[in-house]
Amino acid sequence: MPPRGGASGEEDDVEERWDDDAVVSLASAATRANKRELQQLLNAVPTLLDDEALGVRLETLEQLSQLAKVCSSTCSCEEVEEAVVNGLESQLLPAIAPAPSGSGAGGTSTLPMVRQAQLAALDSACGTLPPSTVQALLARLCRAADSALEKATGHAGGGGKAGGDAALMALSMLAVAVRHMPPERGLTAANSLATKLSANGDLRVREALAGVLPQLFGNFVQLQGALEQMCALFKKLCEDKVWSVQQACARVVPDVSELCNRAGGDVSMGGAAAASTSSSADAALSSRCDGLQRGVLEGEYLGRLLPAASQWVVTAARQVAGAAIAGLRPGLEADLLPRLLDAFCTASAAVGQGTVEVKRACAAGFADVLAKAGHDHWQQLQPVWSRLLRQADGATLCSAVGGAERVVRLLAAGPLGAAGAAQEVVGGQLMEVLRANLHAVAPALCEEMAGLLAVCTPELQRQVLEVLPALCEPPAVGSGRCGDWRPRLSLAQQLRAAVCAVAAPNASGSEAAVTVARCAVQLCGDPVWSVRQAAAAQVGLILGQASPPSDGMAAPGSSPAATALTEQQRSWLEKLPGAGRVEGLPGMGVEALRVLASWLGAAVGGTRAEASLAVTACCAAFAADSANVAA
Repeated sequence: MPPRGGASGEEDDVEERWDDDAVVSLASAATRANKRELQQLLNAVPTLLDDEALGVRLETLEQLSQLAKVCSSTCSCEEVEEAVVNGLESQLLPAIAPAPSGSGAGGTSTLPMVRQAQLAALDSACGTLPPSTVQALLARLCRAADSALEKATGHAGGGGKAGGDAALMALSMLAVAVRHMPPERGLTAANSLATKLSANGDLRVREALAGVLPQLFGNFVQLQGALEQMCALFKKLCEDKVWSVQQACARVVPDVSELCNRAGGDVSMGGAAAASTSSSADAALSSRCDGLQRGVLEGEYLGRLLPAASQWVVTAARQVAGAAIAGLRPGLEADLLPRLLDAFCTASAAVGQGTVEVKRACAAGFADVLAKAGHDHWQQLQPVWSRLLRQADGATLCSAVGGAERVVRLLAAGPLGAAGAAQEVVGGQLMEVLRANLHAVAPALCEEMAGLLAVCTPELQRQVLEVLPALCEPPAVGSGRCGDWRPRLSLAQQLRAAVCAVAAPNASGSEAAVTVARCAVQLCGDPVWSVRQAAAAQVGLILGQASPPSDGMAAPGSSPAATALTEQQRSWLEKLPGAGRVEGLPGMGVEALRVLASWLGAAVGGTRAEASLAVTACCAAFAADSANVAA
């Protein structure tokens, strides 16, 4: 532990030792120090916090948060708490309330990574220090920020770049503080500081405020007047003359709208609170939330942001059209839903700059839009679905493929029925996408394979399974031994669900099960161990669900494979614990079971370590599944 004091040569040596090894163990040393040694450590903190060596300063900030966590384990908890609070204030006050004439924080203090570390240390300390200490610290910081912002309003441009930087730091500090303050105090601080920040002359400040506005008020939606204050600030920022501020507002429209929705939903969700609330009060609350959300969506989103003069603002507004529909309150659906659906359909057909991101957002939110609109609006949304599937962008196609199962299930509840919905969504264009752009949509298809098979008709199942072997193939020679193995891992983890989908009653049956089984065996030999392990475990689950009893007599409803398997193949299955207690998959068929049993026999009889480990995973999964079925 480095001492303090002494001659200048000794001090230089002390600083060198702090630089090299002492800083990283400061908090740990504090828990072992006696009273005198602890005081030496704490006396060194202010110097280290102002060190111009960036690494020393960042590490000291990290140690400051660690000291807050271990203060109760030191010999003087009060002194450690005081040192932590003083250290945080010494770092944050010059940043949020700089001294006049440019004499405030300088050097490494203005670096973004230092300011991020300061805020992270504040957040961590507020979560561990006693509440009374935390509230006093945050109150002082908020008062200092409020006073600095009040003075800045008297200067044109808010005090120049330095004033803008201080305002940005005050905003960041406020975003941390509201998470740790009591609701009433937090709301007061959030509204006071946000109101001043919304009038700041630096456009960066107003733009940043618009981006974090839902975070500032998110914890206070149940307090009287909180939503009104947030919506008033949001309206003011939407009216800003700078396009980047309006763009930031457009991006948070769904979040602001959702807060209006949540305020009404929390009370009306039942329980004792709902039982004790009069129907008139519920109606008043619902009307209030409807009015606030209407102001956001109709007044600002539809009325100001979507028809804005700036293409950047319009593009940002179009990107959130789906999310805005998904969060629409029931009381506004009759009035606003048709207009929002028109905006969504228009967005999906947009051309020009930024439309790739718009179409990606439309594809990602399509299922949510259909869920809100209902199958009655499929005629309006079907052209959007077709338009999205015609895109060349891989991310757009992946989002469409990833949401196809949900879209089918939503439409199946309507007049199309299950078969008609599957043909409408999966047949035709989507199958063309799978065949022509398999490489682009492979990540989404591998994640959704089992679900997609579950909603398809037998004929569509066979068409989807045509691309399955290509998804299981390892990378080509020269492209890397493993390639992008994550899609293959996702596929391997769904093998049993895929078999269950094709082996279900009125599904494609045994031929499709053989296709899945062969792909399972291929994945069991994948060059990536996690893929092999997942595939082998799924094989064990399939065998546990489909294998015959060990006495060779098929139980009612079980697979008829008992007499069709060779003695050697059956012997491998009989060695698996619990084989006689499993009912089976009638639709799987003999050939698929033979494929899996043959792989298991060859793997058990082989000498390769990879095969042995795969068998272990297979047997463990088989035993666990059999035990669950028996129970």
